[in-house]
Amino acid sequence: PSLEALNRAEVSVGTDSYFRATADLNRPIDDNSAVRINLMTHDADKPGRDVANESRYGIYAAYTWGFKEKTQITADFLHTRQDDLPDAGLPLDRTNVLGNGGVLPPGLNFDNFYGHLDDYKKVTVNQLGLTVQHAYASGLVLRNQTRLSRVGNDSITSSPRIVNATTARGDTKPRDQDDQGFNNQTDLLFSFNTGGVRHDMVSGVELAKYSYENRRRRDTQGPSTSLYNPAQRVLGAATPVYDGSVYRFETFRTRAALE
Repeated sequence: PSLEALNRAEVSVGTDSYFRATADLNRPIDDNSAVRINLMTHDADKPGRDVANESRYGIYAAYTWGFKEKTQITADFLHTRQDDLPDAGLPLDRTNVLGNGGVLPPGLNFDNFYGHLDDYKKVTVNQLGLTVQHAYASGLVLRNQTRLSRVGNDSITSSPRIVNATTARGDTKPRDQDDQGFNNQTDLLFSFNTGGVRHDMVSGVELAKYSYENRRRRDTQGPSTSLYNPAQRVLGAATPVYDGSVYRFETFRTRAALE
């Protein structure tokens, strides 16, 4: 945020059903505080590829108080949502089924899509931040930044596999993942001159915690289709199901740095 009023919007359109719109709005509330909002929406097919597409939107909002004070506080929030029909590309002859040394089969159309119409990738991001900064009369600046974040990734992406000289399929790679993070960083900033050279010194300490959890679904083999002319199809009975197991990972660490 800043104390200058701002309105800006952009719209883009293009081939492959491309559409993107953004807006940037800044409003002073009084002579000491302001709020800023960014908006975004995006939708497009994958250039040169059949079926696959990507869609997402986002909002970022921030409020700052203390432009004319020694202490300044900024609170912000980010939310984004991604909803794609993912594309894992073309099938390599990884196991040398065709005897061509593991490369792409000859004559394969680059546009071919070997996934499924009910494949999906849904990613949600939420992040909350708080920054408090104080400037001392000596020129020292003390700044503390805290970030809380959560990212959800629920997806089924099908990787192309060659079955034989004329047949292919999509093998699913499912994920239902939740990431949570906490980060707190405290910095001391100081600027000084030696002769004609200006120096900026930054020292600080950081505390961070990160956790990861994946609710497991087993990989499955999708229905077979033509290697050279794959049909649009759904997973149906091959849709992965949860097996009841959960993989978790957590880390906690402290770092300090001086420049």
